[in-house]
Amino acid sequence: MNGLSTTIPIRGNYLEDNKVEYLFPTGERIYSTTRLMDLSFNDVVDTNSIGIPANSQGNLNINTTSSMQDYSPKPISWLDLPYWSESSGSSTSGSRNALLFEFHDSEMNPIGVNSFGAWFGDIETRTDSVPAFARVYDSAQNSLTENIIISENDDTDLNQCGNTTGIAEGCGNHTTRWIGFSELSNTRIQKLLVAVGEDDLGADGSREHLSFTGPTIAMASTCATPTVNIIPSPSTTPIPSPTPTVLPTITIEPTPTNTPSPIPTFTSTPIPTVVITSAITPSITSSPTTTPNPTVESPTITPTPISLTLKPKLCLKSYKWNHQTKIRIIQRIVIMIMNNICAK
Repeated sequence: MNGLSTTIPIRGNYLEDNKVEYLFPTGERIYSTTRLMDLSFNDVVDTNSIGIPANSQGNLNINTTSSMQDYSPKPISWLDLPYWSESSGSSTSGSRNALLFEFHDSEMNPIGVNSFGAWFGDIETRTDSVPAFARVYDSAQNSLTENIIISENDDTDLNQCGNTTGIAEGCGNHTTRWIGFSELSNTRIQKLLVAVGEDDLGADGSREHLSFTGPTIAMASTCATPTVNIIPSPSTTPIPSPTPTVLPTITIEPTPTNTPSPIPTFTSTPIPTVVITSAITPSITSSPTTTPNPTVESPTITPTPISLTLKPKLCLKSYKWNHQTKIRIIQRIVIMIMNNICAK
């Protein structure tokens, strides 16, 4: 049986803003890196050129939203995925923004892959002015294709693109599409360059931005057709051809009356942290173990003044004791006694 046998497509896991990991069931790891490049007019013409790195690179938006750059819708099943976007723009008139994807093995050495693709948001393009395009390269930066034009949808009214007063959306503005490549017979492709175009008639694409989500890799395990296909969207099996084949694009467009709005990000309320610190016991000052000897103060004894008794009245000269008796002998005895008493 002549057919293809491939591994299950592996959607990448973002490790950082510009690096994605793809882990296969076999344990093999492949990495892709993303760089925002500035393409001058000469870079656009020279298919072997990849431009120069932009002064400001893009980054991941990790919020759960329904849209990417400039309201370009996310695929409904991938709303929870982060998306990469940039807003710096080209710094030189006439230059364009482009995304360069490069593939590496687990040691970050260049490696070719069979298939790669992603959903790109707000890739503006118009074939009557400045179309978006893609190119693929090998590890030596040899271009394997010419510029593969990323066209607007077949039913697009170009009069409704760019700066118009109508409500129609087209030429890539506010829309999302799948862009990728597939070369199952070889692993030559080590780089993919996707350059933005312009939706405004007469403009040069220098002010246009782009975004992407859901990068996916698949590796082939058996024979396949040798055709390199740039695939803006899933399609029927291409007819083998010695030159790259561009397949029709399917663009996801939001309806004018239902502009996608960001889905609120629900942040769980953090559980309060209860910090228990050791109880601090107050210090207790112990009483002295020795019993103080009480100081006994002798009371101050203030002697009570002793009232001195004055001499009895009978000692007074005015006392007429000597007139108390008329008997002379007795009187004399009394005088003697009283003199002794009063003489003290």
